[in-house]
Amino acid sequence: MNDNEKIRYNNFIEKLYNSPSSTPQDKERIVKLLLSEREKGFVTEEKVREIIFAEMNRSEVPGNIDNLPNSNSLSEIKYIPPFYLSDFLYAYNQDPVLKYTCHNIDSLDVIEDICHQCASESYDLNLHQQLILRHYNELINNYKWIDFKVKAWIYAYITGKNIKTGKKEKWAMLFEDNWGSKYMRSWASSKPGLVPNPGLNIKMKYDYDGCPLSKKYLSPLTEKRVLGFDGLVLCFKSLFHIKRDNSLEDIISIVEGDLKKDYPNVVFKRYMFHNEMELFTNVLNVKKAYEKIIKMCIDSGGGKEIVTSFYSNQNGDKCFVINDTNSIYGKSIEDTLDRVGDLTTDVIKHQINGMCNLFLTADFPDGKSYTVNLWDGKKRKQTLLTEKVGGVKYILEFKKNKQ
Repeated sequence: MNDNEKIRYNNFIEKLYNSPSSTPQDKERIVKLLLSEREKGFVTEEKVREIIFAEMNRSEVPGNIDNLPNSNSLSEIKYIPPFYLSDFLYAYNQDPVLKYTCHNIDSLDVIEDICHQCASESYDLNLHQQLILRHYNELINNYKWIDFKVKAWIYAYITGKNIKTGKKEKWAMLFEDNWGSKYMRSWASSKPGLVPNPGLNIKMKYDYDGCPLSKKYLSPLTEKRVLGFDGLVLCFKSLFHIKRDNSLEDIISIVEGDLKKDYPNVVFKRYMFHNEMELFTNVLNVKKAYEKIIKMCIDSGGGKEIVTSFYSNQNGDKCFVINDTNSIYGKSIEDTLDRVGDLTTDVIKHQINGMCNLFLTADFPDGKSYTVNLWDGKKRKQTLLTEKVGGVKYILEFKKNKQ
């Protein structure tokens, strides 16, 4: 198969996977086909990773709170309070052991502390990975109300295995060089006493670059090349921490660049966009939700000019606002309260639920303007506004507190 044939085949697989007629069972079969075709060299590594991640986000894990894969009714989906996800990810980032799976190790004091907790005189990757896993299991036992898939893909990053079965997990292809992989253990046996993810100080002191990756790896967030296991550690952190050097604006700009290829006339602008704000969340789901909402705006006849904002409200909650300016919402207020529609249900079910609340503030066909709580754990109701909105706004509200 020549390069042009491979490109056409890759594009065909992607269209087949993303087809609205593909059932969850079809998608499972496509993933199995991909893994087989990769071994024959018919599919690129990048395409395999891309579709595996889509499958990971789509898949229902046994025991998941949301266990209704074919439901198109929001009334059948159990609301997951979004506070717990940010609290869980923040706790993971602050844990004295787990934090060094998302930060590089750049201090002898840190290495000595790891050795002390492992009861080892020198650094041992196997003992360190066991320590990481113990801390992670303790943490997830304290957090029942978060999307199970988040727990599962972090577990795959730590172990390379399925959190339920303990077997090798197909999702682990995202982190094939994970903390428990055979490749990592082989490297560690050849580099005794050295950590796989050193910071600059440790690199200079011991004159090594850390553990290299076993194959080419692209960030599922930015699609940029990841270099070394230290780079993979930082890539992992970027998947759940929005901050100045992993800003929301940079993330949505990737989506906008891709959308411009199909919709070149759409204009994207910023207003009150605070890139200095930090947010612990499922960053890939934020990215995907943004893409879906923009496409909803375009499909409904709007999407000429999109203005985005990112700020804290009076309660300290972070708000990401997507404003389809100079547009009218396509449904009546009565229909909106009765049923939000399949596309909105899809984004709520697969991205929004458990990550943030979703509100709609818009000008409606009756000439009036309303705010509607599309998804916040309460019965939908409208609030009549005294002024025109000037478009259709989707507000993603990331909760600071449980209330």
